[in-house]
Amino acid sequence: MEFVFVSFPTRRRVDMDGQQFGLTQRVLKVPPGHHTFDLGMPRDYTPVFQNVEVVNTSAQTPLDVAFRPLVAALTAVGAGAPLMTRARKKAARKKPSKKKAKGRKKAPRKPSTSKRRGRRRPARAR
Repeated sequence: MEFVFVSFPTRRRVDMDGQQFGLTQRVLKVPPGHHTFDLGMPRDYTPVFQNVEVVNTSAQTPLDVAFRPLVAALTAVGAGAPLMTRARKKAARKKPSKKKAKGRKKAPRKPSTSKRRGRRRPARAR
Protein backbone atom coordinates (compact mmCIF):
# COMPACT_ATOMS: atom_id res chain seq x y z
CA MET A 1 0.00 0.00 0.00
CA GLU A 2 1.01 3.59 -0.69
CA PHE A 3 -0.02 6.79 1.07
CA VAL A 4 -1.14 10.24 -0.10
CA PHE A 5 -2.07 13.43 1.73
CA VAL A 6 -4.56 15.56 -0.22
CA SER A 7 -4.41 19.14 1.03
CA PHE A 8 -6.96 21.94 0.68
CA PRO A 9 -7.71 24.83 3.12
CA THR A 10 -11.15 23.39 4.03
CA ARG A 11 -12.37 19.84 4.41
CA ARG A 12 -13.57 18.51 1.05
CA ARG A 13 -14.42 15.19 -0.51
CA VAL A 14 -11.56 13.54 -2.41
CA ASP A 15 -12.22 11.56 -5.59
CA MET A 16 -9.64 9.12 -6.90
CA ASP A 17 -9.99 7.75 -10.44
CA GLY A 18 -13.57 9.06 -10.64
CA GLN A 19 -14.76 7.43 -7.40
CA GLN A 20 -15.32 9.00 -3.98
CA PHE A 21 -12.32 8.01 -1.90
CA GLY A 22 -11.99 10.06 1.31
CA LEU A 23 -11.56 13.56 2.73
CA THR A 24 -8.86 16.21 2.48
CA GLN A 25 -6.40 16.85 5.35
CA ARG A 26 -6.00 13.11 6.01
CA VAL A 27 -3.45 10.49 5.03
CA LEU A 28 -5.16 8.06 2.64
CA LYS A 29 -4.06 4.52 1.75
CA VAL A 30 -4.03 3.90 -2.00
CA PRO A 31 -2.81 1.08 -4.23
CA PRO A 32 0.50 1.79 -6.01
CA GLY A 33 0.40 3.20 -9.54
CA HIS A 34 -1.00 6.14 -11.52
CA HIS A 35 -4.09 7.80 -10.03
CA THR A 36 -6.17 10.88 -10.83
CA PHE A 37 -7.26 13.00 -7.85
CA ASP A 38 -9.88 15.76 -7.76
CA LEU A 39 -12.22 17.34 -5.19
CA GLY A 40 -15.56 16.84 -6.94
CA MET A 41 -18.19 19.55 -7.27
CA PRO A 42 -18.21 22.53 -7.09
CA ARG A 43 -15.06 22.97 -9.14
CA ASP A 44 -13.87 26.04 -7.25
CA TYR A 45 -10.29 24.83 -6.91
CA THR A 46 -7.15 24.60 -8.98
CA PRO A 47 -5.85 22.47 -10.61
CA VAL A 48 -9.06 20.77 -11.72
CA PHE A 49 -7.40 17.36 -11.26
CA GLN A 50 -3.95 15.91 -10.61
CA ASN A 51 -2.67 12.81 -12.34
CA VAL A 52 0.16 11.43 -10.20
CA GLU A 53 2.19 8.26 -9.81
CA VAL A 54 2.10 7.00 -6.24
CA VAL A 55 5.21 4.93 -5.40
CA ASN A 56 7.77 4.68 -2.58
CA THR A 57 5.64 6.35 0.11
CA SER A 58 4.96 5.55 3.74
CA ALA A 59 2.49 6.67 6.39
CA GLN A 60 5.19 9.03 7.75
CA THR A 61 6.14 10.40 4.29
CA PRO A 62 2.98 10.41 2.14
CA LEU A 63 2.84 11.96 -1.34
CA ASP A 64 1.40 15.49 -1.02
CA VAL A 65 -1.36 16.26 -3.54
CA ALA A 66 -2.18 19.96 -3.07
CA PHE A 67 -5.21 21.90 -4.32
CA ARG A 68 -5.88 25.62 -3.84
CA PRO A 69 -9.12 27.64 -3.89
CA LEU A 70 -9.73 29.07 -7.36
CA VAL A 71 -10.40 32.66 -6.24
CA ALA A 72 -7.18 32.81 -4.24
CA ALA A 73 -5.24 31.46 -7.21
CA LEU A 74 -6.69 34.10 -9.55
CA THR A 75 -6.04 36.91 -7.09
CA ALA A 76 -2.46 35.73 -6.58
CA VAL A 77 -1.92 35.85 -10.35
CA GLY A 78 -3.38 39.35 -10.43
CA ALA A 79 -6.75 38.73 -12.03
CA GLY A 80 -8.36 41.24 -9.68
CA ALA A 81 -11.97 40.89 -8.54
CA PRO A 82 -13.28 37.52 -7.35
CA LEU A 83 -15.49 35.44 -9.62
CA MET A 84 -19.23 36.03 -9.53
CA THR A 85 -21.09 33.24 -7.81
CA ARG A 86 -24.35 31.90 -9.20
CA ALA A 87 -26.32 33.83 -6.55
CA ARG A 88 -24.56 37.11 -7.41
CA LYS A 89 -25.26 36.63 -11.13
CA LYS A 90 -28.92 35.96 -10.40
CA ALA A 91 -29.17 39.06 -8.20
CA ALA A 92 -27.53 41.17 -10.92
CA ARG A 93 -30.09 39.99 -13.49
CA LYS A 94 -33.05 40.49 -11.18
CA LYS A 95 -35.22 43.52 -11.94
CA PRO A 96 -35.87 45.99 -9.12
CA SER A 97 -39.00 45.37 -7.11
CA LYS A 98 -42.11 47.46 -7.85
CA LYS A 99 -43.45 47.23 -4.29
CA LYS A 100 -45.13 50.35 -2.97
CA ALA A 101 -43.73 52.08 0.06
CA LYS A 102 -45.49 51.33 3.35
CA GLY A 103 -47.94 53.92 4.52
CA ARG A 104 -48.60 55.18 1.02
CA LYS A 105 -52.26 55.29 0.16
CA LYS A 106 -53.74 54.29 -3.13
CA ALA A 107 -55.29 57.06 -5.23
CA PRO A 108 -59.12 56.98 -5.09
CA ARG A 109 -60.91 55.53 -8.10
CA LYS A 110 -62.88 57.80 -10.34
CA PRO A 111 -66.59 57.19 -10.02
CA SER A 112 -68.16 55.31 -12.91
CA THR A 113 -70.62 57.17 -15.10
CA SER A 114 -72.55 54.05 -16.00
CA LYS A 115 -75.55 53.10 -13.92
CA ARG A 116 -74.70 49.45 -13.53
CA ARG A 117 -71.39 48.47 -12.12
CA GLY A 118 -69.04 46.74 -14.51
CA ARG A 119 -71.02 47.83 -17.58
CA ARG A 120 -68.88 49.28 -20.33
CA ARG A 121 -69.71 52.49 -22.06
CA PRO A 122 -70.47 52.26 -25.75
CA ALA A 123 -67.63 53.19 -28.08
CA ARG A 124 -67.69 56.76 -29.35
CA ALA A 125 -68.41 57.35 -32.98
CA ARG A 126 -65.88 59.43 -34.82
